[in-house]
Amino acid sequence: MVEAREIFVGFSTYYNSLRITLQESIATNTTRILSYMDSLGRMLGYEIFSELPFSSLFQQIGRECPQDMMRRRPDICWGYRHNGKLSYELVLESEQDMNDEKLEGDLKKLMLLPARIRVLYCSHNDPQRLTALISKAAQEKGGFSGELLLIVDPWVTRIGFGTGELEGVLLDPNLNQKGLGKATITKIDDGPSTVRYFKDVKWWEGRELARAMQERP
Repeated sequence: MVEAREIFVGFSTYYNSLRITLQESIATNTTRILSYMDSLGRMLGYEIFSELPFSSLFQQIGRECPQDMMRRRPDICWGYRHNGKLSYELVLESEQDMNDEKLEGDLKKLMLLPARIRVLYCSHNDPQRLTALISKAAQEKGGFSGELLLIVDPWVTRIGFGTGELEGVLLDPNLNQKGLGKATITKIDDGPSTVRYFKDVKWWEGRELARAMQERP
């Protein structure tokens, strides 16, 4: 089993090798992140389902898919088999647009599939608004199982390319915070390109999380 802490720390550390540059579009971020999550899942021994419709994903675990979601497709799922039975370990959505409707759609997809870890990577600079969208999606779905890991990136405009902090927030089904991750964002001029990097990656859970929350300004 993979843990949310490993996802956040591993992603933040590996990101530097993706060589995301200022000269490229924000959308390039999504392509490389999905490629990384695909490769990571395969390396860890999971079966990878990329852009497969929910109708097929539910059929493979012998469950009925809601009619209104049959043609929708999550970005990536990790699955594993035990005694021949398929289960989903992780489902991920990546969204570079702060549009509420798009984020609500992504959250709806994440909360639909029975997976142990649900991951949303998104560009956002309004934590309160994002929290409200998550609460709304959870209420409409009637809750969700497992854990929800938010990887929130402040790169919403070109100005924010090399500043701020990447944040990982781990929520339980009651939307209580279980874990918190941080990585400092910086940039380096490398020849004709300005490359984005994450450094000083940290993660807190349990007592360490409580202490870190008390120390926050």
